[in-house]
Amino acid sequence: MEKEKNDLSERLLDFAAEIIKLAVQLNRSAVGRHISGQLIPSSTSAGETLYWLRLIKKSKLVSSATLEVLIQEAKELANIIAKSIVTAKKK
Repeated sequence: MEKEKNDLSERLLDFAAEIIKLAVQLNRSAVGRHISGQLIPSSTSAGETLYWLRLIKKSKLVSSATLEVLIQEAKELANIIAKSIVTAKKK
């Protein structure tokens, strides 16, 4: 169980670091700066971040290849966290 917590912690940390890198790319335009301002605070919540990533993809502010990896990771992290909450409530 402790290893799973560490793995999840590392994944969340890696995810947040990638979001920061994306925010740097976004800061090249006024619209990008606005979205970046929303994205950074939400990066600790995979579900909220997923919304912003989808918006960035739809707006074509950065390449889709970059976003696909982040979108997939956001979905996986959100699912893991949701399942953990359900399991915790059962106990």
